[in-house]
Amino acid sequence: MEALRRSMRQSTAFTVLIDGRPEIMYGVGDLNVLAGVGGVWLLGTDAITRNWRWFLRATAEGLPGLFTRHEVLRNAVDRENAASLRWLEWLGAAFLMEIDVHGHPFVLFEMRKRRDV
Repeated sequence: MEALRRSMRQSTAFTVLIDGRPEIMYGVGDLNVLAGVGGVWLLGTDAITRNWRWFLRATAEGLPGLFTRHEVLRNAVDRENAASLRWLEWLGAAFLMEIDVHGHPFVLFEMRKRRDV
């Protein structure tokens, strides 16, 4: 819970209400301001699974808005979280390398700001 509080304080953060209940929290914080790199994060309840079509559409439409201060967004996801890995790949994330976080395997990913021609 402390990690969530810290992320909320150090990020531009948002809460999504579904039927009046807070079901998704997400945001972007600065990792390297000079290089334009931000740390993107999302925490959600089972409402994502129940509303998956809406979630896919909303995240695809909302992703460009997360790049207002950063050219690159990065974070790591649990290697065993297949649903999150599929979703990130669907959004266009690049998987960079596997890393160890306190003895548990995670995958470092990044997303780059799109330059539509």
